[in-house]
Amino acid sequence: MCIVWLLSACTGGGTFPTVASASLSHPTMPAADCELGQFPESEIITLLRGSQAVDADEIKILNWNLYKGKRSDWKADLVDFSKEADFVLIQEAVISDELFDSFHQSMTWDVTHGFSTDRVITGVLTASNVASVRRCGFRHKEPLIRTPKTALVTEYPLLDREKNLLVGNIHAINFTWGLTEFRNQLVGVLSLLAAHDGPIILAGDFNTWRDKRVKILFELVDELGLSEVLLEEDHRTQAFGQSLDFIFYKGLICNSAGVFQVSSSDHNPIHAVFEYRE
Repeated sequence: MCIVWLLSACTGGGTFPTVASASLSHPTMPAADCELGQFPESEIITLLRGSQAVDADEIKILNWNLYKGKRSDWKADLVDFSKEADFVLIQEAVISDELFDSFHQSMTWDVTHGFSTDRVITGVLTASNVASVRRCGFRHKEPLIRTPKTALVTEYPLLDREKNLLVGNIHAINFTWGLTEFRNQLVGVLSLLAAHDGPIILAGDFNTWRDKRVKILFELVDELGLSEVLLEEDHRTQAFGQSLDFIFYKGLICNSAGVFQVSSSDHNPIHAVFEYRE
């Protein structure tokens, strides 16, 4: 297995302006201006293989916080859930051969790692049937416990379409007294999405365990024009009565969605099927 480690600072000429208002057009912290193959403030593992373009008529997404594989049967569930998926977005991924072996052989993946020791590397991972053509990683430290939370934005060509698909995968900041760091992390990632001309999928564990966090999240995704994937039977994991995991989309049609109920993680995975008509 050939795994390439890439570390790069963002040296692009433009960043988003730093001003007091926390909106996507005027974020409180700069977002990265990613060039091809550059990764701001993060180390990224990438393995390139897979087909050349995503089938725009049926885009199957799985989003799951894997709880660092602490519970039994996570691998069996991941193998089962991801075997038909075009994209698998994982939060709290422990980067290992065991994890990589859980994906079918046609898949490629990108990882932004947040926490690492001599024995373990964790972060967010986006696996796909198509190698990304552009990728941008983000890492933000938890204000209280100081361990990083990460996000990853990847771009993919669509078969027989002129525009590319942008996919955002985020594990949001959790342990804060206030809301500034949480808001800033979201603004940094969503500002990058806002510059994209084409369909968008944003998913992850947003740690929206408080109504004020939910309000901030939906204000920002509404500004970007993203729609929430709606679930007829909502079995998403909750904390203090609030759902933590979401899939949002723009420029796509959501044809179906659901939630798998599991004991192999402290989060239930969400799945959705999209279609892009140019």
